[in-house]
Amino acid sequence: MPERLAKREPEEIVRMLVDQLKTVLASGAALGPIIMAFVFIDAMARAGLPSNRNKVEGADFIGWVDKYMRTSDPCEYQYVGVDVYNARCAMLHTLTPQMHKDGRIFMYHDGVPHRYRPDLHANVVVISVPLFIDDLWTAVARFIADARSGSSWELVASRFNEMFAIVPYSGPSWEQT
Repeated sequence: MPERLAKREPEEIVRMLVDQLKTVLASGAALGPIIMAFVFIDAMARAGLPSNRNKVEGADFIGWVDKYMRTSDPCEYQYVGVDVYNARCAMLHTLTPQMHKDGRIFMYHDGVPHRYRPDLHANVVVISVPLFIDDLWTAVARFIADARSGSSWELVASRFNEMFAIVPYSGPSWEQT
């Protein structure tokens, strides 16, 4: 990280990302927030890795979801790490709700709650995008609280500071350098 960037508290970084995601969600777009949410879960799983690891694997994503994601509303579907990981892979790699390895197909809607009717469609889960986003922020808060109380807080905080940030630029134009 360049020295001129000030250290930021993880909560500040989360607020920035929440604001960006809410802006996209408020525009009526659904695909952008879903993709951003999956990427953010990847980033949270990376932030929680031990110091001897820096690259997230599927098991890390799955473990993070299983440990921190809960739906805040009584819903027909509760998050299962492997389901969410399969949905992430399908969305990020193919922009489809493809089923992976006998997993569930995730479809998305803009209402509430999540829907899952195995008596009608055993492998189809319909995820509420706004609720998924809200549940993600609750999970992130849970993760940060957990990390703050543990011995690896400095590592977690440093990994948050490696996350994307827009910084002011007041130097010469690229052409002048």
